[in-house]
Parts: sequence; structure tokens; C-alpha cells
Amino acid sequence: MSDSTGAVLRRMMRPSGDRPVGVASRRALRIATVRAAERAAGLSLSVLGIGEEEGSLDTLLPLLPEGALLLRVDRGGAAGGLIALDGEARSALLEARLLGSALPRSSPPRPPTATDALLCIPFVTVFLAELGTALADGPLESWIAGAVSGGHFASLREVEGTLPEGPCRLLRLTLDLGGEGRQGLLALLLTAPPAPQRADHAAPGASLAPRVLEAEVTLSAVLHRLTLPLCEVEGWEPGQVLLLPGVSTASVRVEGVGGVALGTARLGQMGGRRAIRIEGALAADPSAVPGEDAAGPLSMRLPDALP
Repeated sequence: MSDSTGAVLRRMMRPSGDRPVGVASRRALRIATVRAAERAAGLSLSVLGIGEEEGSLDTLLPLLPEGALLLRVDRGGAAGGLIALDGEARSALLEARLLGSALPRSSPPRPPTATDALLCIPFVTVFLAELGTALADGPLESWIAGAVSGGHFASLREVEGTLPEGPCRLLRLTLDLGGEGRQGLLALLLTAPPAPQRADHAAPGASLAPRVLEAEVTLSAVLHRLTLPLCEVEGWEPGQVLLLPGVSTASVRVEGVGGVALGTARLGQMGGRRAIRIEGALAADPSAVPGEDAAGPLSMRLPDALP
């Protein structure tokens, strides 16, 4: 199967939610590359073309430039891809940084070094920042969001052992480096971003809490409870005064459903109506609620008509 046939099949098999890089995104890639080279190294270049491939890591790694400098891209604190610079792109960046401008002729081939990576990382840092801004709201937004420079890979074997399995995207940019037809290649390989968590997968009770807090609850303010024989209660008359031993205005107990003690309060009035003032934070633990205050006896007068 030819490379062109394979690319067509991969595009046909692309999931419906994965859109190809459109015209606007390609223009954003060009602008981000030109700005990053100028800002990070003072290198003037232009982008001649952009190629796009999708597939697994195994199928895309062989498409990287041979002998390229492999600069790691991190996303969310983990490796999420790489930027590969072929020998010409790497040399032009180094020449611009060290000599002030790229040479007009091609440089002799040589293997990349750790020093090369150190000098090219500033370009990657600016390039990713420019892409994050330029590709916002585009098909690559989730792929590039949060991407930062993460050092470099010593070899393709290290790349294979570090990057996660799954769908990947490869963007290959052909660069015009000036001079006598001097060209280079920049490849951006990104692994698929993690799928966003659905609300259903939130922590247990997280979605239930707001609805529970909006539910109605009935509280009772209890001044005192006493147990009397029925014959004594039958003898009560309107206007009769009942003594409440060990009860004061500070003896109000706030209770929930089922008589669960929640806290204490003080009896008073507000706006001409009887009211209570909560004396402390309400607690669902009955053992944490103090008992009745025995500061002094309180009496209660029966109404003119009993219910």
C-alpha cells in the first residue's frame, strides 16, 4: 500500500468527532511557526506546506525526519507528544541564535546533541504558547491545550517507551529557511488528549448534594417536656399557671425530625413575635447538645381555650 493510499484510508476511518485541520488552523500554524522562530531565535522563515496524518504511534513515528532532534511536549504533567526538527531546521535555529542569522547555504549533516536540544527548547516553548493561542476554538484546541516544553528525547526508542498508546496526529511543516533554496522540516506529533470526565463519573454524592441542600426541613423549638398523669391534665383550667422546674429562657432545644436534638437556643421576641436565637452551630449529634439550663424556674400560663 502506498503512503498516499494509506493517508486516504486513515482520513476515511477518522472518527466523526475528529475534524481535519481546516484552512483557518493551517493559517494559525503558519503564523505561530513564523512568530516563534522570530521571537525565540531571530530567525526569518516561511511555511511552504503543511501535511497531516493520523494513526497509531507505531505508524507515525517512521514518518518523522531521519536523524531529527526530538523535543518532548508535555501536557497535564505527562508526555503528550514531540516536536521533531530535521538537520536543516535545527541548524538554522542554532545559527540564528549564535550568529545572528541563518547561513544562506545548507549545513553538513551531523547527529543532534543535548546542547542542540538546550538551545532549541526556547523555540519550542514559544511555538507551543503561540499555538495554544492561535488554535483556540479550532479542531486542534483540545490536542494542544496545556502543551508545554518538556525537555528532549534521546532516541525514538525512548519516545516509544514514554508516549502513551492510542490515536495520534502528525503535522509536518515544510519550512523555507531563506538562502539558496534552503528548506527544513518541522514535525509536530501529538497523542490524543484524555477524554473529558462526564458529570455521571463525578465523586459519589457530588451531584446529589445541591438537591439535598434545597430540600425543606421542619425544625421544632422545644422549651420543655414533662410527663403527667391524665387525671391531672384533665383538671387544668384556663388561666392556670404551670411551673416548669429547671427551665429558663435559655433552655430552648432545637430538634429535627424524629426529635433529634440539633442545638440550643434562647427564647425571646422580634418584631412583636416570639422568636429564638440560636446559641451555637447546629449539630446532628445529640450527645453534643447540652442539657436543660437550671438557672431558674419558668412558668407557663395556659391559654383561655385549650386545643
